[in-house]
Parts: sequence; C-alpha cells; structure tokens
Amino acid sequence: MNSELAKIDPLGWRTADEVRFVEGLGRHGSNGLSRRELLLKYLAAAKKRKAWERVNSERVIQHARELLRSAA
Repeated sequence: MNSELAKIDPLGWRTADEVRFVEGLGRHGSNGLSRRELLLKYLAAAKKRKAWERVNSERVIQHARELLRSAA
C-alpha cells in the first residue's frame, strides 16, 4: 500500500490532510506555476468550495494565507 494513502484517516479527509495538501503546493513536479500562484489559486477555489465536511475551513484558509505571506 502507498505510504501516503496509509496516513489518510479511514473516516475521511480531515483538517490535517488538507493542511498537508496545502503545504505541498508547488513542491511536487513542475507545472509552470509558482508556489505563490498555486496558493492564490487554492484560496480563490476555497471561496467557492461548499463541502468541507471534516475539514476546518477557517484553519486551513488561515494556514494558506500564512504560507502565501512567506512565499517568494
């Protein structure tokens, strides 16, 4: 089994999983977008997101904003 998949809570995607996802933006491969651009796109998409389920949206969005402030 993929070790990354094994870390996912069997009850579903949670705040910690979303935070790890956001922290990984711009750190895997090359798609032509900077980390800053990806964080901006994430924040724009987060405004439209309706189903957060077990994810604390306020916490994740705040974390993404903090990462954006420190992104080059």
